[in-house]
Amino acid sequence: MAKPLTATVPQHVEVESSSSTTVKAPSSHRSSRTFQSKVLETLRCVVPMMTFLMFLYYSPKWVRSFANWAGIKTLPDGTINYPWLEKFGTIFFFVMLCVTPMASPAVVAFALLFTMIPAEAYYDYFHTYLSEHSQLFTLLVVIPLIINTTCWLNGLVMETCSHYDLWPCKGHKIQSKRQIQWGTTEFHKLLKKVFINTWILVPFIALSTYPFQLHPEYGIYVDMDPDRRVSKLEMALHFVYYILVNEFIFFYGHWLFHASSWCYRHIHKVHHEFPFPNGLAALYCHPAELYIADFLPLGAGAFCINSSCSTLLLWCFFAVLATMTHHSGYRWPWTISIDHQPNFHDFHHEKFITNYGNLGFLDTIHGTDKLWREHQKELHRVRALKGKKAAELQNQFIE
Repeated sequence: MAKPLTATVPQHVEVESSSSTTVKAPSSHRSSRTFQSKVLETLRCVVPMMTFLMFLYYSPKWVRSFANWAGIKTLPDGTINYPWLEKFGTIFFFVMLCVTPMASPAVVAFALLFTMIPAEAYYDYFHTYLSEHSQLFTLLVVIPLIINTTCWLNGLVMETCSHYDLWPCKGHKIQSKRQIQWGTTEFHKLLKKVFINTWILVPFIALSTYPFQLHPEYGIYVDMDPDRRVSKLEMALHFVYYILVNEFIFFYGHWLFHASSWCYRHIHKVHHEFPFPNGLAALYCHPAELYIADFLPLGAGAFCINSSCSTLLLWCFFAVLATMTHHSGYRWPWTISIDHQPNFHDFHHEKFITNYGNLGFLDTIHGTDKLWREHQKELHRVRALKGKKAAELQNQFIE
């Protein structure tokens, strides 16, 4: 990768001596400008954040009001009373299952499987399950089991393909000269930390939501009513909401971890011990970060809009796949060209001070993707001058 330009003083330019007289603005004027700049900087941060927060708060109400106005209802068999809308909802559901973790052959297969299951079958299964099992069992056992099994199976498959340089890993690693080697101290450290985080801490994090289930009058809970019927359109819309809530909490939480020297030094620095992303290392982090930046974004959306248990469990599966894909360190051969992940997050690990979100629009609004945009311009310039292969090589980041 081309090295960034550094400011130098040309030899023919005479540098003014330190003894020369300079005119300084009055201290009161300087302090006034400093105060104004701090106010403007604060507003540039707070206004977009509060605007997005208000949108997340009111958008479910708007959707429900529109559904009531249009007479859209879920029938006893779990379908929508408008046949055309039911067909659209089925397609929308399939699309959301595919795009949430980034479509791959395995993801598309799972998405097809869950889409082909009739809505009534979802109802029958979860009606039986929720009638026979307590909410505590779901939170303490089922949800952690889905998350941890998905994490470890997917992560170990990635590690195996990476170690033996098998397809689809071969030739697709972004930071091609950086990789965790099996049997090393850092590899054992990675496995130990992720094992503790997943099999010990995740159940406790899930258990921390149980008081909300006991007090639904506060409005923050997951609906585990065995008689609730959910359409695929509702599931798809809830997935959209989950993604937006996830982006809000993850971006601002992640940004805080970097903006605060204390938070970075005592919490987030653990995650950045690996400057080259790795699938399993997605959950290699401090316990506080595991809660604030990983599982609070994961579940907050479902609790805020009282999603059904079935929707939340599906989301846990596909969201964990998404997290590990974004953190894989590989741009898979099936990744579509318009998708900026996983390069976007990989660049964050390489540069540290850029790209705090997943979707990227909050980074654009707050200007925290400046280095990324400059990097993309350089790639386009190289591609135009030297061909596509040159840009692909420069995109490896490591010389």
